Amino acid sequence: MLKSGWGFLTAGQVDLPRSDDRFVISGFMIDSASFTNNIVHQAMLNLETDFLHDTPAVKEPAPGYDLFFYLANEGAMIDGSRRPITTLQGLSGGPIWALRRPAAGIWAASKMLKLVAVQSSEMKRKWSRGVHWNAVLAILRQPELAFTSPP
Repeated sequence: MLKSGWGFLTAGQVDLPRSDDRFVISGFMIDSASFTNNIVHQAMLNLETDFLHDTPAVKEPAPGYDLFFYLANEGAMIDGSRRPITTLQGLSGGPIWALRRPAAGIWAASKMLKLVAVQSSEMKRKWSRGVHWNAVLAILRQPELAFTSPP
């Protein structure tokens, strides 16, 4: 299933975050992992959230690249069940998607979900910190990587 659905992000899947966006932080939490028969079993979390109203004091702030989001008490697992969120440990580097409401027409994931950041850290039970996608683009544009335009 992974091989048939695998692909690279396109420039159309990436955008700047907007103040009216809702956000989805997705990934696999380390604290729910198990290891059985040489296989790592992990449950995927999708946490819907909003921008944090105030910018918290953090070590090594990155103005222009830092994004902060409310850390809800619970999130949705891939099977639709809800799970209490005590930590986002393990989600670092995971995508933060902007979920947009359709202005008109048919809802389509390619139009309504835009990658805007990657998850970088958290303050347990308070906020999640993301790094703006522009930081990722700056890294990908390094000459040694040979990317000349957004992927």
